[in-house]
Amino acid sequence: NRSNIFFRRFVINMKVSKINNSPSFKAHDFNRALSSTCAYFNAFAQKKSISALDFLKNTKMPPESVFKFLCHATADDKTADSFVREVSTNPRKAEGIKKFLMGKMNGSNRSSNQGYDMFMTWFHNEKSGYRSAYQIYYDTKIWNGATDLNVLLKQSPNLAPWAVSDKVKSLGSEFIFGKVPEEFGSVKEYRELIDTLKHSDFYNIFVKARDLSAKAKGADSMDRMTTVNEQLKKLSSPFDVEIGYKKYKATPIIKSFSSKLIFELVPCDNKSEKFILKFDPYELCSKTDMARKFGENQDLRPDMPYLDSMVDFYLKENNSPNASDVLFYDHATKSVLYRATSGKTPEIPEKYQNNLYSFVNFSKIKDIKRLGIELADAHAGNFIEDKNGVLKLIDSGHVRFSNVFRPPVPSKNISLGNISGRELYK
Repeated sequence: NRSNIFFRRFVINMKVSKINNSPSFKAHDFNRALSSTCAYFNAFAQKKSISALDFLKNTKMPPESVFKFLCHATADDKTADSFVREVSTNPRKAEGIKKFLMGKMNGSNRSSNQGYDMFMTWFHNEKSGYRSAYQIYYDTKIWNGATDLNVLLKQSPNLAPWAVSDKVKSLGSEFIFGKVPEEFGSVKEYRELIDTLKHSDFYNIFVKARDLSAKAKGADSMDRMTTVNEQLKKLSSPFDVEIGYKKYKATPIIKSFSSKLIFELVPCDNKSEKFILKFDPYELCSKTDMARKFGENQDLRPDMPYLDSMVDFYLKENNSPNASDVLFYDHATKSVLYRATSGKTPEIPEKYQNNLYSFVNFSKIKDIKRLGIELADAHAGNFIEDKNGVLKLIDSGHVRFSNVFRPPVPSKNISLGNISGRELYK
């Protein structure tokens, strides 16, 4: 047995030694590729009228040379920014570009993983790989150059709230996305409306119900929760809200498992317009550092206004047909305002029912996936089909964002919170 083990180790070591000395292994080493001359890259660098991708498409070169070309492209100060801009500008093209580059590095051997290995080696190099080049590009061109938060949201829907807080301070502005619609006056009047809703009977009962939900244990607690939910239903009839000279008809919307308050608002002077308001009922009762940190963690919870609004604004800023008509997010009140979409709950073809992975490939919502948004709570109830047959995402509470050429930037981006998808139909 010992001799067999020794022989196996000898064979493995011989194979590793052979791989380490092969040309393909050397091509997988980023630093070696960078230290050697790449005639193709030199030829490209001398041209001014062609992009890197077009050069790669129109030039035949072996896989190792493609790898070298990419290593030089993201390491060279003169080409790194332009290359990153080229591959990251259109989020819908990310997967196609990735497949193209991997195919070029795979060569004629389609069954090989060589293209994938080379791509990952180039992509993740800490010194001058793509992630590093993108981070520099994002910090200098996107983040520092933005004078409006919506510009940042168009790039990615995963902004760290503490980073945005620092950004708005440097701009001398407020932590808001979008603009307050004229039906709600100024930001000050909008905040007065939120404060008024927080003094309603429905608000007080809702907060009590949420506290019971968080502490529920055993049959007694469930009975108390049932009683509170019945009280909520009784209070869910419309009531009037008045702010200055503006009046609104507010109708609470009760949604199962929701931890945020949802109201339908209709301005009394323009009843043809309807709005949906969502806000976090949690308020800091203490100004201690511990309370502040707890409040920050609330922003990172799935299905809360901050994460919802970022995803919705990202889809809207990128002109997705599936985007909701999100209008305004106010960090001071942790609230987000939408223009209501009239329509019906969509009927999902049978082949997409009860299967999350099939449903997200449904043709009517495919643009969401193309933009890098992965639905983790995908079901018909999270969409409205408008009069034109277009599906609008009305609940973006549990998603992930993944775009290969827009990777997370440390200190600027976060991971979007989510839960596993529930069934399509309850």
